[in-house]
Amino acid sequence: GVEIKKEDECGSCHGDGVKTQIKQTEVKLPSGIKDGSRIRVSGAGDAPHITTSKTVKAINGDLIIRIRVQPDSNFKRDGRDLIYTSEIPMTTAALGCIIEIPTIEGSKIKLRIPSGSENGRTIEIPNQGVPINDSMNNRGLMKVILKIKTLRPINATQTALLEAVADAFGD
Repeated sequence: GVEIKKEDECGSCHGDGVKTQIKQTEVKLPSGIKDGSRIRVSGAGDAPHITTSKTVKAINGDLIIRIRVQPDSNFKRDGRDLIYTSEIPMTTAALGCIIEIPTIEGSKIKLRIPSGSENGRTIEIPNQGVPINDSMNNRGLMKVILKIKTLRPINATQTALLEAVADAFGD
């Protein structure tokens, strides 16, 4: 070992051989990284608290970063797939139409809703999910789940129209 006398201590490390300081390190996170994943940055961790000499070298440890992904208000993640729930009125579900769906990048895509769609129906959109192996060209699915809103008549005209539709369909 090496002994450092009190009078030989430096003002920055106080004889420990290392000085505590805060350091920033820039790390590239791969796209599509999962919550709870860990990234290791070799040599960016703490230095050991040992005294160095000509024969003793101190090597910094590794920095381990644990990833916490903030949940998105629009999307849920299921492995490589993104799940989006779209609320549509029952008339839209019955007649069919084209709706706009947001993507994880912030743009919108047009999605055709077939006539006669039922509550809970899932429509899969390929290559709009989570990137696989940090590749934006290879991605999972976006699964759009339809949630049908039942209309409530608020006046006599709407009630009469819904009753006429019910009669026409034998309901």
